[in-house]
Amino acid sequence: MPMSQPKIKILLVEDDPVLGYVVKDFLQKQDFDVTHCTEGDAAWHQFMKNIYDICLLDVMLPGKKDGMELANSIRKKNENIPIILLSAKNMDNDKLMGFDSGADD
Repeated sequence: MPMSQPKIKILLVEDDPVLGYVVKDFLQKQDFDVTHCTEGDAAWHQFMKNIYDICLLDVMLPGKKDGMELANSIRKKNENIPIILLSAKNMDNDKLMGFDSGADD
């Protein structure tokens, strides 16, 4: 019997509970291992105690740490992990701020 590959681990940070559930459910059905957090501080705590393959971060989050601050903290801890920011913001300045915070896309 062949050994199965370990699942890709995703840190999903989305404060909208319905959207977070839908995205998490979809990713899990694609056989990803997803940790869903609804605010930045909890996501940072999860990031520090687990190893993830990719981070999907909402930009606008409640609490002290928004998505861009979280991306910046993650990037300082791990310069190689892919970070994708999810946002309704689409102005060029917002995109540049996202890249400046450490996001890959």
